[in-house]
Amino acid sequence: KISARARTQVEEAVRALGYQRNTLARGLVTGKTGVVGTLVPDVLGPLYAQMARGIEDVLSPLGMQYTLVTSSRDAAREAAATRFLLEHQVDGLILIGSQLGEEELAALVGPRPAVFVQREGDAVPYPTLTLDNACGVTAAL
Repeated sequence: KISARARTQVEEAVRALGYQRNTLARGLVTGKTGVVGTLVPDVLGPLYAQMARGIEDVLSPLGMQYTLVTSSRDAAREAAATRFLLEHQVDGLILIGSQLGEEELAALVGPRPAVFVQREGDAVPYPTLTLDNACGVTAAL
């Protein structure tokens, strides 16, 4: 609640000084970074690029971004990449094609918001999206 005159003076000072908001400092106060960490097995094929684009299309109107990392289809690299995302205080995770075991995932991810895509094998206590390739082939015919 400030006067119109004070608001104008502040906006002029922002422009004159080239001020840019420090989102890291803001994240310390709000507990939110506006960034979702996304892990894909690789970036070579068109499938993961399309998934990344879809994630961007959903996050962008919300004023959010994503950080993309790859596991190169290696469990140790996946664990390291997931730790990297969490160390950078992402607001949530989208893990595509995760190869880590349920216990390791629980230890890494903990209570943070996470969604798994194309998770094979054991169930994880997070929302999981799987692709029904057989149904897709049938629909394409």
